[in-house]
Amino acid sequence: MSFILGLFVGSFLNVLILRTVAGESFITGRSHCPQCGVTLSFLHMLPVVSYLALAGKCAKCQSSISLQYPVVEFVTGCCFALLASSYAPAELSMLYPYLLKDFVITMGLLALFVFDARWYAVPDAVALPVAGVAAFLNILLGMPWRAVFLGAAVGAGLYAVLWVVSRGRWVGDGDIRLGAVVGAAVGWPGTLAALYVSYLIGGVVAIALVATGRKELGGMLPMGTFLMAATFFVLLFPERIAVVTNYFLSVWH
Repeated sequence: MSFILGLFVGSFLNVLILRTVAGESFITGRSHCPQCGVTLSFLHMLPVVSYLALAGKCAKCQSSISLQYPVVEFVTGCCFALLASSYAPAELSMLYPYLLKDFVITMGLLALFVFDARWYAVPDAVALPVAGVAAFLNILLGMPWRAVFLGAAVGAGLYAVLWVVSRGRWVGDGDIRLGAVVGAAVGWPGTLAALYVSYLIGGVVAIALVATGRKELGGMLPMGTFLMAATFFVLLFPERIAVVTNYFLSVWH
């Protein structure tokens, strides 16, 4: 059930992402083909299924449909299923608010992941609401407000320092807002673990890209994709992540 829900949420995320890039409202207006403008029917908007049935082409003009549509839908479904499976079945009915909170935060993480992966962009119209909603939901469900704001301050502060010191060469100013999103989503000390995991992921990806000749040393990588993936990892495995954060905190003390 969570997977199916995720598929439809992923469809909504595609609308939000692509209309934001196009400067259109994602709230009003019928879904349409970006090439010929034909209004899409419900059968043409079924997550993943419609893309496969249409062989990746518009039913009217036969222009190619972006692979982003089924990929985002499928990945969102998988993320929702993983989050649901991380809760013990016997406790799930009591913990639905926490699962729904994780779903909402994951929606924001996925949208920001795609923005940075495809366009190296972090729209304020998306990043700031995601950070605000994540902070509100965490505090509402019992996370100490100090942990939320400390996490956001550390996440944003780290990238602000890097941005100032490097004069924007090492990181973009969008990474500052993404740091705030990380902190608001997982609080403190989860932020510490998310930052650590993001650099592990980024290092592995960078080595692989350089080794295969797809990137040169010093080439630009979308740091936001690693940050968002690491934050989801922290949401998914909070107990295991606690081991990492406790280790670092014990070393510092």
